[in-house]
Amino acid sequence: IMKLVVTTVGFGDIIANSTEERIAYIVLMICGAFVWGTLLAQVGEIHRAASFRDQEKLIRVSTAVDFLNENDVPRGLRQQIIDWERFYMEHGTSHIAKKEMISHLPNKLQRDLVSHLHSDIVQKVPLFQFLASITEDQLDMSHDKPNRNKVDDSNNKFMS
Repeated sequence: IMKLVVTTVGFGDIIANSTEERIAYIVLMICGAFVWGTLLAQVGEIHRAASFRDQEKLIRVSTAVDFLNENDVPRGLRQQIIDWERFYMEHGTSHIAKKEMISHLPNKLQRDLVSHLHSDIVQKVPLFQFLASITEDQLDMSHDKPNRNKVDDSNNKFMS
């Protein structure tokens, strides 16, 4: 049954009546088999990559444990270091990939990309929300306002 469903033939409720229909169904079955094969290959590759990352994490943590045990590191400190290694393997590698991606970009693209990547964090800070709401026109207008507390050089008094 799985072969019938996967190759898009169905359950037999629709059948080919002419030679042209039979040829079309054969082509459709072959295409369906290739699509299914490609899908299975991609799922296998995803599993292999995840297994490799898990294996890499395990090796790194076990290397840290061996080092800490050989050097008689106290249990509390050892646990903190092992927890850090696990955390770093989960989150630190994505940070390295971001840093490598950003480092070769021109300054403006770096600012734009960093702004986008961290926008969810930045939006939680009220000062940054306020600064983001100010437009360039508003900033330019603040420079054009006359200073109300200028010193009159002739009388050496403040003008209001």
